[in-house]
Amino acid sequence: MAIKSKPCKWCGDTRHFSFQCRDNPKVQARIKDSYHNKKPAKSIKRSPIRIKIDEQWEATKKLWFSLNPPDHAGYYYCQLVPCLCPGVPMTKGECRLDHIKPKGKYPLLKYVLSNLRPAHDFCNGFKGSLSDEQYKEKAYKYLRTKNA
Repeated sequence: MAIKSKPCKWCGDTRHFSFQCRDNPKVQARIKDSYHNKKPAKSIKRSPIRIKIDEQWEATKKLWFSLNPPDHAGYYYCQLVPCLCPGVPMTKGECRLDHIKPKGKYPLLKYVLSNLRPAHDFCNGFKGSLSDEQYKEKAYKYLRTKNA
């Protein structure tokens, strides 16, 4: 036997209780207080080592982009084969640098410019820390299921 819930006394809706209704003055006051009494966000303390790593990566990216300018129209193109977003150009802000040799397996190549190539954010995330051969296998499988 189905139990019919009592309608909300504020709006008449049967999908929620009266104490949950946005038309309830107490709820409105609670929402208003939550917006006005927000505590300032805590600053995240980062270790000096992490700061140095971030600075080194930013310097590496800046150098890579200065040595590898975009095409005449101001775009970069994904160098992963197969690209999961074929023909979609990227601006410098959209471009991600992919490590040809994964930095997890080859940490010494993390900041080597010849180990970097442009890639779409989606393609780079899809590749993760896979080698090129593993990525190709995974990408072709994905494209087959996507196009099937």
